Amino acid sequence: GLSLEAIAASRGESPRDAEIAMKYELINVFGLSPNLVKNLSPEDAALLHYKNQGVDYVVHGDIFLQDLKEYRDKKLVEVGMKGIYPLWNENTTELVKSFNKDGFRTIICATNEANKHLLKKEVTPNLIPEMAKGTDPCGENGEFHTFCFAGPLFKKTIHFDFGETVEKSYQLNNETKYFYFVDLY
Repeated sequence: GLSLEAIAASRGESPRDAEIAMKYELINVFGLSPNLVKNLSPEDAALLHYKNQGVDYVVHGDIFLQDLKEYRDKKLVEVGMKGIYPLWNENTTELVKSFNKDGFRTIICATNEANKHLLKKEVTPNLIPEMAKGTDPCGENGEFHTFCFAGPLFKKTIHFDFGETVEKSYQLNNETKYFYFVDLY
């Protein structure tokens, strides 16, 4: 998923404004107490909600990032849950092929500068050679983010239109980096 910072940047908001909006949604969607949500991150509040509903496991699509897996597991343990990682250490080229063959459809909706030319393109095995050198075919290192709009688990295809493409910059190790987002409607 996208980080709170990436979501905020794509909306032109500060991370703090995005966090407040997410907490408001948690209160309304899950019926959580404002006092509970006030003291928890949106992620922790959502996990606690599902734990209170009897959910003990959370399935994650992480493939390689050990530090992210450890972070997720730590958060889950805090609320008495466990993580399941069915894709862990799988070959990402094969995952793209399998995902596509199984009927899932996804488009690239956010990308780094090296892969800007992939924005709005559907991820298929044929797209892999178009990816910048060193890009993981699943975007596992944050090279791009996707939106899945169809597949065998969907009751119907999600129809959408592309909106404006937005360029955002950020500093990393004293270097300016760029990320590109496309609005979906």
